[in-house]
Amino acid sequence: FQAGIGAKSTITQAGRSNAIYIDQLVGSDGSSWTVTQTTMPSAAHTRNIARVTQSAADNTSGVQQGGFNGLATVNQSGPGNDSTIAQIGTVSYGTGVVSNSATVTQSGADNGSDVSQNGALNSATVDQSGSDNLAKVTQTGTGNESDILQSGTLNSATVTQSSNNNVSGIIQSGTGGTVTVTQGF
Repeated sequence: FQAGIGAKSTITQAGRSNAIYIDQLVGSDGSSWTVTQTTMPSAAHTRNIARVTQSAADNTSGVQQGGFNGLATVNQSGPGNDSTIAQIGTVSYGTGVVSNSATVTQSGADNGSDVSQNGALNSATVDQSGSDNLAKVTQTGTGNESDILQSGTLNSATVTQSSNNNVSGIIQSGTGGTVTVTQGF
């Protein structure tokens, strides 16, 4: 829990099955969180969880998860918020399933979301309401899925996926929105 204007926090967790739950409430304008969850070579099934809730203006959230089977959830309400999620999975652990999940929900104007996933069977969902919002999803590997939902005016969605069997769904309601999707090459 964090309240106050301009507060900055950095959390680093190593190992597996780590969880962090962050709440920045109304009145914490201009605050930032950086969460890094890393794995160790012997921790084949990481299963780290990061959940961030920010209810103010001009906040930033950064989540970086190493390993796989990570879950990152960011909820931001208010204008001018930015969220970055990086999930770096690896398939070097034999037949283990690599699947990371990222969900970002933003309400308000001028919000930005950037989700980057590496591995296989990853899923990303970005839901933005308001105007002038930007959603970007980058996925590499196989069998990835992304969904972007945007309501309001002048929103922008960009998805880049590579390899096989990728699925991307984008729904924009409102006017003046732009969409760019690139799959496999």
